[in-house]
Amino acid sequence: MKILTIVVPSYNMEKYINKNLNSFIDSRILDDIEILIVNDGSNDGTESVASSYVEKFPKTFFLINKKNGGHGSAVNCGIKNASGKYFKIVDADDWVDTESLVSFVRKLKSVDVDLFLTNYQTVDINNNEIIVYKFKDITYNKTYNVLEATKNKNLFPMHSLCYRTSILKENNISLQEGIYYVDEEFNVLPFVYVRSIYFYDVILYNYLIGNCNQSISIENQVKRIDHKIKIIKRLIDYINNGNFNAINKEYCYRKIAGMITSIYLIMLIYNKNKSYGRKFTRRFHDFIKNKSIKLEQMSNFKYSVFKFMSFFFIGPKSYDMIIGTFKKLIGR
Repeated sequence: MKILTIVVPSYNMEKYINKNLNSFIDSRILDDIEILIVNDGSNDGTESVASSYVEKFPKTFFLINKKNGGHGSAVNCGIKNASGKYFKIVDADDWVDTESLVSFVRKLKSVDVDLFLTNYQTVDINNNEIIVYKFKDITYNKTYNVLEATKNKNLFPMHSLCYRTSILKENNISLQEGIYYVDEEFNVLPFVYVRSIYFYDVILYNYLIGNCNQSISIENQVKRIDHKIKIIKRLIDYINNGNFNAINKEYCYRKIAGMITSIYLIMLIYNKNKSYGRKFTRRFHDFIKNKSIKLEQMSNFKYSVFKFMSFFFIGPKSYDMIIGTFKKLIGR
């Protein structure tokens, strides 16, 4: 049995995927990992590039070709085919630090937990600026229960996550297909089943940012705001209707509240049509209030602040300046 399955969702990634796949190659761990390259209906040279790795490393790299169904569909396919004890997603335009991966794989063999968390860094495609993200107020290389791991308000993004594969399979975890931002579902849906968490102090994941074609670009977030709302609705229903541990649920509510806040920020600050943004968020705020009073209360302050800013036509530059000044004042 492989210790780690890494799924690489790939759609028209010919330009980036070589760097991604090369980062997994080290003779010390090739027998311990499987790389599932899920080609999601690409119409460029992605399949050809992936095939060359399968041919050279047939016991480590595996290519799965499927019809285009979006990122969630590719991840679902990866979960179905995963055979490793642990499961991680690395998008095809991102990559891992190879030496950190070797260390990480070795650690996976010696610790038995539901969720491994590692540090990550963003790399700006335009200027190569690197920003490292580490967890605050955490003792690394230590196993925690969920209460201990979440009491200091740390949030765990997809780039840091490595779940026990059986949690995904046994609980039929699947992401929505045909829409964007489903990494938020991957952050929350399996987490309700987690009981033990290990923080490992390596910078493993390199997250490429700054590409205007990425789903996280402001323009695309405004255009696809309905996708975010579909994600939020599903997560609220899932958490509210499930008989889950209260501590896990509390963490998930914080994750969902963060998503709700991002809707307010995008539509009231980054969206150029301020009048439309206020109407949109007013309806959305009522929707959240009807779905969950708790989430409405958790996000209401920022909604009020962003709405106030919107009335004074504060845009992205002014907002970023205000936030930057505030962080300096509080020493962050």
